[in-house]
Amino acid sequence: MRAQLDRRFANFSITCPSGEVILRAVIRLPKHQRDRVEALLTSLDDGNPGTNEALEVMRQVLAESADHPERLLTMLDGEEDSDALTTVLFQEWAERTQPGEASRSAT
Repeated sequence: MRAQLDRRFANFSITCPSGEVILRAVIRLPKHQRDRVEALLTSLDDGNPGTNEALEVMRQVLAESADHPERLLTMLDGEEDSDALTTVLFQEWAERTQPGEASRSAT
């Protein structure tokens, strides 16, 4: 049963300069974090946020889902193309943590 759960609600791991970061599926977050992520995601869907607002929401969602948010944010802040990296990472996290997706890692 555990293996089935792990396949269905797979985490997404990335390697940052300061170490590995696990981005958890929304369902695997503690309730208070899950509520926060769902509210942030709803804010993207409900309105027509500008680019800067959308990027900030994506960063917050990724930080909430990360087991080491400080590592993740340090990596994003240290990149010249941090906005593009945030967007790609957010899209990958959303795709890879959807129920039914197999567990995969990115480096």
